[in-house]
Amino acid sequence: MLIKLILVIILLALVSCDNSETQSRGMMGGMSMMGSADIQGKRPPLETNVKYVKGYQNAKKICAQCHTMPNPNLHTNSEWPNVIARMEKNIKSFNKEMPNRAVLQSIVDYYSANSK
Repeated sequence: MLIKLILVIILLALVSCDNSETQSRGMMGGMSMMGSADIQGKRPPLETNVKYVKGYQNAKKICAQCHTMPNPNLHTNSEWPNVIARMEKNIKSFNKEMPNRAVLQSIVDYYSANSK
């Protein structure tokens, strides 16, 4: 009986492990419910204009402090500035690394330009 219990615990531990670099934990420790881009490595999605690569890289760094990187199509291009402003408040309230204005603007530009 003890062996079965140990095997179940090991199995649960293995199933709950996630070594994927594209996944990050949400603010409360669980996975975010936001839509996320299927982003691997450090390259932006192919549709990203070279002008917005820095914004993509900044978004990957800043957004991942609290949740998975959202898919640009989660909001319209006109909605993204307000979404980023709301996230800025969350960054402050959770004492995360606060980006400067230029970094925030590059993130807004990336999401706005790549949303549909």
